[in-house]
Amino acid sequence: MNSTIQEILFRTALEEEGIEVKGFRLDHGTPINYNGGKQYNLIYPKSHLDELKTIDTNNKVLDYIFIGTILGNHRQFLKKWDKPNSVIKTGRQNNFIHPKDDKVGYYGKNYFNRPYITQLATSKFVLAPGGCSAFNPKYKEGIFIWTYRFWEAVMAGAIPITNEPDPKLHNDYKFYSLEDEHIYRKDWVEHNFKIFKERHFIWTKD
Repeated sequence: MNSTIQEILFRTALEEEGIEVKGFRLDHGTPINYNGGKQYNLIYPKSHLDELKTIDTNNKVLDYIFIGTILGNHRQFLKKWDKPNSVIKTGRQNNFIHPKDDKVGYYGKNYFNRPYITQLATSKFVLAPGGCSAFNPKYKEGIFIWTYRFWEAVMAGAIPITNEPDPKLHNDYKFYSLEDEHIYRKDWVEHNFKIFKERHFIWTKD
């Protein structure tokens, strides 16, 4: 199976909702999903909301965290990040397993990455630069700017920090740029999670 995480999550969400997979396709560059003649945002299975209720998002022992790929000129700052009380790890250092390569049931049936989200939940802020293909001249403007990490931060009760906000996907969210003064605000966390729930889950059956 040569699937993106986007596809795996969307298929799982459709299955949970009992929605027939018909006319299924996705655009990984934007990221938009299609099924049954309808267009969807990046979609997560609703069972992830139940999983999140069991994770402690209040014990913030770190100020900053990033776990993922450090590629592209726009992510070079991660290699030089020197703020105290921070964790910067590559996916390899964190023993990342892609869901399509999961042979031992690491993710479980609904592909919720509990160990990873639990790590993010220990931090006040999550560094969320644009996708690792962002600003690559081979792609047209607006493609691959997005990153899962922005919404993973929201799920973990952290505030995203990005200098590459997507004008459509991040509209109305509260986040900081690298140059801002970073103040952890619980009202921002709650505001972001409310928008995330409204936009990134299937709430009406087809």
